[in-house]
Amino acid sequence: MIKTIVGALFVAACNAGVVPAIPAAVPAALTVGTYATSYNAHAVNHAIAAPYVAAAPAALAAAPVGYSALPAAYSALPAAYSALPAAYSALPAAYSALPAAYSAPIIAGRR
Repeated sequence: MIKTIVGALFVAACNAGVVPAIPAAVPAALTVGTYATSYNAHAVNHAIAAPYVAAAPAALAAAPVGYSALPAAYSALPAAYSALPAAYSALPAAYSALPAAYSAPIIAGRR
């Protein structure tokens, strides 16, 4: 309740001209000054970091022999799964070719 009353009195005082308005240039100057300072620091950081050259990475060690290849048990599928059974290897003869009626073009044009 008290905050509301104090806020209302402050607004009334500003509207009456008792409290001087903050000139628009002050916040703008603070914003530009902060940005300029940040930009200058950024530029200085680049100027300092630019001459730095990263060292060449060390050669990586080879993987241990135990992890370099899959065990023989997993290297190939068992013979039972290597090919489909003969019953599924080809379509039955009834589906291997379309009847002649379906092989012709749908729209026959003049030649």
